Amino acid sequence: MKKNTALVIIPLLLFGYVQAQVRPCGQPIADYLFQQRRSIVNQPVADAQKLIRAKKAVEENCLTSVQIRDLAQLFQSEEARLDFARHAFFYAFDQDNYYEVYNAFARFSNAFRLHDYVLSQRNPVFNPTPGNPGNPGNPTFPPVSNPVPNLIFRPMTTRITMAIRALKIVISR
Repeated sequence: MKKNTALVIIPLLLFGYVQAQVRPCGQPIADYLFQQRRSIVNQPVADAQKLIRAKKAVEENCLTSVQIRDLAQLFQSEEARLDFARHAFFYAFDQDNYYEVYNAFARFSNAFRLHDYVLSQRNPVFNPTPGNPGNPGNPTFPPVSNPVPNLIFRPMTTRITMAIRALKIVISR
């Protein structure tokens, strides 16, 4: 009996844990609550501490892309902004508007890195394995059923003769 109960409860707990990791966002938090979270993140500490606080705020609250951009702008270093923005993408209420977060960066290259990351998460690249029958790295081609006409492989003299005949016909007209 205990064994059966454990077999039922453990998968449910694991499923709940996985669902809590990346959950769909229901409704973004109110602006006054966001300002409270923002002030907690913005306390004068190093970027590493701000990053931990900001990631926790994103995981515990439903934020819009604009709110995520505002949090990202609190960091001094571009690397911390990029790390935070990548992490926050999964928790954003409006992932389709995530381009708003690009404005948090001073360097275009970092905005472009975030853009590449977002695209890779929306359209994961197919990573083939050797045993995978759909592996595009080793394509299989059907056998050729129609042989190539022999005209292409005729000796050069024959092709020249045919070209001269064609020119005579064109000239005679």
